[in-house]
Amino acid sequence: MVGYTAVVEALSLEGNMSLGALAYTMGSWSARTLEKHGTEEQKAFYLPMIATGEAAFSLCVSEEKTGSNVAAMQTSVRLGEDNRGYLIKGKKSWVINAPNTDYFIVIAKHQGLGEDVKYSDPERQFHQDKRKTGSMSAFIVPKKAPGVTVGQLKPFIGLRGLQVSELILDDVPIPLDYLIGKTGDGFGIAMEAVSMERHVMGAVLLPLLKKLIGL
Repeated sequence: MVGYTAVVEALSLEGNMSLGALAYTMGSWSARTLEKHGTEEQKAFYLPMIATGEAAFSLCVSEEKTGSNVAAMQTSVRLGEDNRGYLIKGKKSWVINAPNTDYFIVIAKHQGLGEDVKYSDPERQFHQDKRKTGSMSAFIVPKKAPGVTVGQLKPFIGLRGLQVSELILDDVPIPLDYLIGKTGDGFGIAMEAVSMERHVMGAVLLPLLKKLIGL
């Protein structure tokens, strides 16, 4: 954690917060999620491409109407009619680097699940009551998949180097093996990513603060 935070701080030198923010988008939000929760096949395929810059990832959690209340998200996932894949439908907001990314990690809520999901981790079990309407899972969604549309860019006062937009998912079909972790792990995966962001965001801001006070 300390080494990674130092790298993000170095990339944010001279007030270039956009570069630092993009680094944690690819690092703590994407690569770390795949490294920790992905299958061996997913890690072998995607992580080398992230490391070499051949593929970019973006995390999709927030939604316009639910804000920071992840448990209230409306993006849904269901099995296809042949039970050989998933269909994801919804809209995600504030997706960093969406126009330039190749793959999205999408958190979506299963229809009709949630009450029967049990966790060995007490903290995850604590959050069970907050999402009785359905459990969540994390999925890899290729940008080129049918039904994926990147919306208009969102104007920012700062962080002009970031391109942030909506992601529209219209019954996007994905294979079963694009699931990250287990069914119902999505809420925990999202919270882990947010927790990492809280650590490294300070490193993004630190060079600018030093510059402002003349250090």
